[in-house]
Formats: sequence, structure tokens, C-alpha cells
Amino acid sequence: MKLQLKSKFLLIFSFALFLSNFSFAQTNGQCTYLKPLEVKKKDFGNMLAWTTSEENDVKLFVIEKSSNGIDFERVGDQQGAGFSKKKNVYRFMDLALPQSVSYYRILHYSTNGSFTTGEIVSIGKSSQNPSTRLTNTDEDKK
Repeated sequence: MKLQLKSKFLLIFSFALFLSNFSFAQTNGQCTYLKPLEVKKKDFGNMLAWTTSEENDVKLFVIEKSSNGIDFERVGDQQGAGFSKKKNVYRFMDLALPQSVSYYRILHYSTNGSFTTGEIVSIGKSSQNPSTRLTNTDEDKK
């Protein structure tokens, strides 16, 4: 009996070690993220960065900004890779220095005009720390 329990434990432990060697990327409909959206404070603005490992019909990334986390305005865009199974790194510099906290999100547009909304991240005016994740809105819009 003890031998069977020990064998089961070793099997489960081995499987857990096996899984720990893999990184599970976050998927958001059209994109698989290696690194989700991050915002870092720079001397001249906020640097946004995200990395995808796969894109499926991503025509455009639209960057939106808000001062309250609810009402967003378009501040820029980046061309998507379309269809890609390789790593793509994206960056966007927001040169408009905020008065207080800034909230950002990315919309992923496909060629048919539909889009998916990414999660919201925030950064304070004087923050030197990486961005804070608030929520995952993950909604498909048509």
C-alpha cells in the first residue's frame, strides 16, 4: 500500500516538474501573448509594450487612454502582423504627460472590422513601478 502511494506521489510530482518547464501564454481571441500590455514611466512619457507569440487576422492594434478607467480615447495605433506564428514585439510611446493616473487598453482589430478589447492597465504620474493590471474586459465587438 505504501509503495503504491509513493509511486503515485512520484508520478504526480514528475508531471508537475514537467509542466513547470512550460510557460503558458495568455490568449485574447486573436492574439496569444507572451507578455501582456505593460506601461513604464519614462522622463518624456509613458512607454507601452506588449509581445505576441501568435496572431490570427490581427490587422491593427488601437491604443486607448483614459484618466478615469471608464471613458477611453484613441491615442495611437500599431499595425498588426496579420497571421503570424512568430514572436512580435510592439511598443508605443505616449508623449502626453498625465496630470495623475493614466489607464490604457488595446483593441485588436481584424480585417472584417470586429475587435477584441484587452485588459486595462494603469500607471501613476510619479510611478517608477511597472503597470498595474485592473481587469480583463475581453469582449468581442462587431
